[in-house]
Amino acid sequence: MTTLNNFLRLLQLEIQQSQSPAISVFGAAPYHPGTPILPAPQVPALLVHNGLNKNDLHDPSVPVAVQVVLQPDMLLGDELTLYLGDTPVAVEVVRLEHEAGIVTFYLMPYVFPQEGEVTLHYHHRVPPSTAFSVSKDVGPFLVKQTVPGNPDPDPSTPYINERLTPATGIPAVVPAGRPLTVTIPRYMNIAENDVIVLHWSNQEIRKTVTAVEASTPGMALTVIVSADIIDSAPGLGLIVRYDIHDTVMNWSLYSLEAFADVIPPGALDAPGLPQATDDDELDVDELDGDDVAVQIPVNGNLPVGTTGTLTWTGIPVLGPRLTFTLDFQIVKAGTRITLYVPYAQAAALVGSTATVYYEALIGGVSTPSQRISVAVIGQPVTLEKPTLVGVTGNTYNPALIGGTHQEVTVPQYGFTASGQTVILLWEGRTATGSPVYIQQTHEVTSDTPQDIRFMIDVLYAKGLGTNTTLKVSYTIIAEGTSYASPILELTVVGVPNNLPKPTTEPVFQGGEIDPGAVGPTFKVVVEPNPVL
Repeated sequence: MTTLNNFLRLLQLEIQQSQSPAISVFGAAPYHPGTPILPAPQVPALLVHNGLNKNDLHDPSVPVAVQVVLQPDMLLGDELTLYLGDTPVAVEVVRLEHEAGIVTFYLMPYVFPQEGEVTLHYHHRVPPSTAFSVSKDVGPFLVKQTVPGNPDPDPSTPYINERLTPATGIPAVVPAGRPLTVTIPRYMNIAENDVIVLHWSNQEIRKTVTAVEASTPGMALTVIVSADIIDSAPGLGLIVRYDIHDTVMNWSLYSLEAFADVIPPGALDAPGLPQATDDDELDVDELDGDDVAVQIPVNGNLPVGTTGTLTWTGIPVLGPRLTFTLDFQIVKAGTRITLYVPYAQAAALVGSTATVYYEALIGGVSTPSQRISVAVIGQPVTLEKPTLVGVTGNTYNPALIGGTHQEVTVPQYGFTASGQTVILLWEGRTATGSPVYIQQTHEVTSDTPQDIRFMIDVLYAKGLGTNTTLKVSYTIIAEGTSYASPILELTVVGVPNNLPKPTTEPVFQGGEIDPGAVGPTFKVVVEPNPVL
């Protein structure tokens, strides 16, 4: 009934707005008189993407949560109306289930434009009065559902967008000691402030697209690779590729690869990867848990007694740059020495590229080797679902909670680093269909991977309706990029229904209605209860 009443109230507002003589072709006129005095609503998704992107809106059945923190003068029965710009989009009545102090609106994706800036605010009204107070805006914030380089033509390559063709302008042999201008082919859905990252071996060069570049179809997109970067990364067959993020963190995936040969004077011989194929691919699945062998040439390359450091590095699809180093020493003459990179370091780069090189101290001078790059393939690494302590299977009974909180565990993940943020989302619905939504944040202060524990107040668990679905997930924000976990979905069971049965006047014995014994109508009575 509450949901129906909210819908009817929203419909009433829309009709009133459409019939207002003050409407212009540019939208609604002054529906929000006076100075906004209430705090702006909150949109948790904005913390992750600085706007709403395709991931937020691509599933038409998954809504966007908007939260209003109740103020001291907001009481049971008060009405809150949420506006997108000047258009009413949702109505909620303050009820007992909002005793935690937060009212959550769920806006379906169709409410938002495909692209453009929007604002959200709300009105607070105390029925039956028609007077209301107005909140401040959240926004304007960008809604953008177009992705740089989309659509990806081949879903079977989940981290490569074949529509992003290789970078050009790379000669057969890249001369050392001077910069190189690399051209990025123009791409679909190019927009001002897109950030293009050119990955030159293990170096990153960033370019922000200007308004002129975005709006001029024939204009070249160029990135300058400095002489220092070229000289610091010598090698044969170095992988060069790029990817793009727009301002709301829509990601293009990686481009197809180009290759570069850089041979500066004095560079040491490149290391070898005997487990890689002739096509420079390293299949992690075929390693079967074994470490990665790296061979460093010795005879004619490194004198006995030389010390050095091996480096294995790359940018995982999931997480920021990974770098593993291992010290070595040449203790005797020979063809080569073999070092081993832990299996986990290779598995973390599935779907990406590993760059391998070493530096050796020869005659007191640190001398770099040439570099090799390999594409790391295999079963991709993903985040694990969160877990609820004491819960197994795919059902959830809040009545079994012992204590005042439900503990939720975010499993440890390999790219943990201090300064990251983990955001937990707990979403469900009450028996009446009203949303239950809570977001908690944890700031990571250690580089050591470990489980992260969140405590959810029992109110948000026992308020869930029987046979509804509880969804629990988390997002990791690392170096400005967000990584979303799979969603744990549980069917809520065992929650007692304390709503009284409705009665009728007159009473029908045995539940059977005799049409001849009643008039054109009869009364159905719902007794007062905590939900209404």
